Amino acid sequence: MHPAGRRALTYSRCMRAHGVPDFPILKQGPGGGLVHPLSPPAGMLSAPGYDAAFRACLKLTVVGGGSPARYRAIALKGLKQAECMRAHGITNFPSPGAIDGGLHVPDFTAIGLDPHTLQFQAAARTCGLGDAWQMLWWWPAGLTGP
Repeated sequence: MHPAGRRALTYSRCMRAHGVPDFPILKQGPGGGLVHPLSPPAGMLSAPGYDAAFRACLKLTVVGGGSPARYRAIALKGLKQAECMRAHGITNFPSPGAIDGGLHVPDFTAIGLDPHTLQFQAAARTCGLGDAWQMLWWWPAGLTGP
């Protein structure tokens, strides 16, 4: 297995060991690459214990071609923003997910959030998200997504 694959497997195991039992364990595909789920299990990114596991395991995630320090700073900022959104009434707002060197949150409408409500928009402004459709996405150089 490629070193990035071993690192991804270590990250998955860390997340499970820190209280996220349904965190996907990536499987090796026919060409030797890792097969990623299209989306995380429903509710995983907003489940109790996910944020603590994310913090504990962030140092193990695959960072791709960018600066590990910048990646971690953006990831922690996204985590703080998610916690802020939940504290301001958007209780099922997901934390960021680290997949294949990128950071993401699921499509809001696919998980039942309406970013057009006044409550969502007020929380987004308070938590530093600005307009929800202008959220910062970060991918390593040369990648367009997972």
